[in-house]
Amino acid sequence: MTQKQRELLDFIERYIESNGRAPTYLEMMRATEVSCKSLIHYRLDSLINRGFIRRIPAHARGLERTEKPLPGGLSRTQLHQELDRLAAELIIAHEEIARLRSIAPQVSTMESEAA
Repeated sequence: MTQKQRELLDFIERYIESNGRAPTYLEMMRATEVSCKSLIHYRLDSLINRGFIRRIPAHARGLERTEKPLPGGLSRTQLHQELDRLAAELIIAHEEIARLRSIAPQVSTMESEAA
C-alpha cells in the first residue's frame, strides 16, 4: 500500500467512525489535498482490489471497511488484542526490573556483611 493510499484509508476509517457513513468524493479530495476526482477513484479502486474496503452497491457513500487478514492470518482486531497483551506484559516486566534494581544495593550490602 502506498503512503497516499494509506492516507486515504485512514481518513475513510476515521470518517466512518465519527459519522457512521463513508465520506463523499469531495470530502476525500479535501482531506487528502487532491484536486482531481479521478485520482480519488483510482486510489479507491486500488484499496478495493487489495481488499481493504468494498463498495456497497446501490448506496450513496457506499463504502465500508473490510477485515482483511494480515500476514499470519490475524485480523486487525486480533492484532490489536495481541499488541495490547504484549504491552501489558512489557509494563509488568519493566515494573519488576525497577523493583529488582531497587533491592539490588540491599542484597549487595547483605552479601558483603555475610562474607
